Amino acid sequence: MPSIFRQFKNVIKEYSVSGVAVGIVMGIAVRDYAEALVGDFIIPVINAFVPDVDWADWVLRLG
Repeated sequence: MPSIFRQFKNVIKEYSVSGVAVGIVMGIAVRDYAEALVGDFIIPVINAFVPDVDWADWVLRLG
């Protein structure tokens, strides 16, 4: 059994699994902050200048 744990530890070190996990957690946190910023600040400011617009129906087509 100890060799399995040693191998697991080596895999985590070799492939930087902890760095990937930290990156995923940070990405989720940044996404939540961005959604809050847009939903609570930017869209209300835009709605003050352009009332009666349903932003959920808008589509941005690229290319």
